[in-house]
Amino acid sequence: PCRGIPRKTFTLIYRAATLKDQGQAHGREASMAKLSASRHANWCAKEAVQIHGGAGYTSGIYGKWDLGSLRRFLPLARGFDDFYGFVNTGIDYFTHERYGWPSMWRGNDKIKESGYATDLFEREGVRFIREHHDEPFFLYMPFNAPHGASNFERSGPQAKPEHLEMYGSE
Repeated sequence: PCRGIPRKTFTLIYRAATLKDQGQAHGREASMAKLSASRHANWCAKEAVQIHGGAGYTSGIYGKWDLGSLRRFLPLARGFDDFYGFVNTGIDYFTHERYGWPSMWRGNDKIKESGYATDLFEREGVRFIREHHDEPFFLYMPFNAPHGASNFERSGPQAKPEHLEMYGSE
């Protein structure tokens, strides 16, 4: 776990979030599941990048940032060298909107780009590794994939057609 979060608390949050995702959280675990495990993971990443940045590491985050959407809270303001992703609790995997609001960022700028969100985050992570493989780096990739889409339709799985064909849509 990261500095500042006791191991017992971190483990309980992780377990509660896992059980919640499986529909098995009860009692204290259900209460703990209400805490955002992703907020704690982002907080740990922020602390890790401050430690690694001071040691000469280049840092990048590609995916979900859940520590605030105001410019002063964005990853670059928190010590990361590069950021591509979204800054709220969820997006539509194809439109990159959260309930109709564009939500993708590159650095400190909102952008519009087409493509499946998971593939875009992967692309950026691979690019980062290729560019920095000969130097120390810290790469944080909080994919959105474990979450459902944040859109008005809620029309089923947010997967690419070839995956729906392969695995079904239920």
